[in-house]
Amino acid sequence: MTREDDILGKMLFLWQRRRAWLKLAAVAFVPLFAYILLLPPTYIVSATVFPKDGPKAGPSSALLGAVGLSSVQNVIVHRMALLLESEELAERTVAANELLPAFFPGKWDAENRKWKNPKSAPTAREGAGKLLKMFEIVADTRGLLSVSAMGKDAEFVARVLSAHLQSLQD
Repeated sequence: MTREDDILGKMLFLWQRRRAWLKLAAVAFVPLFAYILLLPPTYIVSATVFPKDGPKAGPSSALLGAVGLSSVQNVIVHRMALLLESEELAERTVAANELLPAFFPGKWDAENRKWKNPKSAPTAREGAGKLLKMFEIVADTRGLLSVSAMGKDAEFVARVLSAHLQSLQD
């Protein structure tokens, strides 16, 4: 038996069982397709930051930047990225903008404007963890910082991103 006969034999085997393969595909893809249709939309809000103020770069720094090596601007951008990813800044953002009720709606009594169980009220650190999970921060070699936030409510995501960038300036 040659190799071509073996391949043709396998193709014949698959063709004869095509109904079983179609049923298997339907069983696998119909629930997946339904899940995709019923999934609530996720919104992404992005901001690009180019720091204009900082230490003045000399000619050697410009030369290094031109050949793709680290420049003063890139160092500033990477420091900003580290600050935006820090828990301390996230805690300040959560506290200053009162984001805990929005991050933990099941524990918050909106009608009375207080926690349902004050002993198990979430901390600013827990809120900071939720805040940081929303973000994706990318510093590129051109000196740009891209910050994206993701969530189910576009207006809330935009407000959180704006507040977090404002906390960086303060």
